[in-house]
Amino acid sequence: MNSRDIIAILPLIIPAYAGVVMMLVAAFVRSSLVAYWIAIAALMAAFASIFICLPLAPRTVTPLIRIDQYSLMMCGALLVVAALVTLLSFDYMRAHEKRGEAFYILMMFALSGMLVIAASANFAAFFLGLETLSVSLYGLIGYTRASRFSLEAAIKYLIMAAISSAFLLFGI
Repeated sequence: MNSRDIIAILPLIIPAYAGVVMMLVAAFVRSSLVAYWIAIAALMAAFASIFICLPLAPRTVTPLIRIDQYSLMMCGALLVVAALVTLLSFDYMRAHEKRGEAFYILMMFALSGMLVIAASANFAAFFLGLETLSVSLYGLIGYTRASRFSLEAAIKYLIMAAISSAFLLFGI
């Protein structure tokens, strides 16, 4: 893997690294405001990196990841939607949740899974992206612990996702 390959997968790397950075920052500073601004900065940087990657496309980075115009378009759409969710969730997180940084961390990892799915070159990469997305969604579905329905939905999703992942893996 050379520097052009690293540049080509920047839209996939930036949200994943942002999630890790947010976890490290949350270990020392428990603030949803800090996590919010890290998420916004990472989403803007990842979106800007799409335009840097565009001249390099199409490019097979690894046997699992292929960056082409279609995957960059999907990455752009996913990043715009994630930015909108981040912007619209800020007021709710400040008003209702004491520890809102976990929401932004889980959202970054869910976005990373979605971006891997968009750039997958085969079913193995698709499955890895799907599982990354699913594990993050378990936490996001059960995020509001005060609601009985939230926990019930998270358990139901866990069971349904485990069964469907087993069938998908068996089919691959």
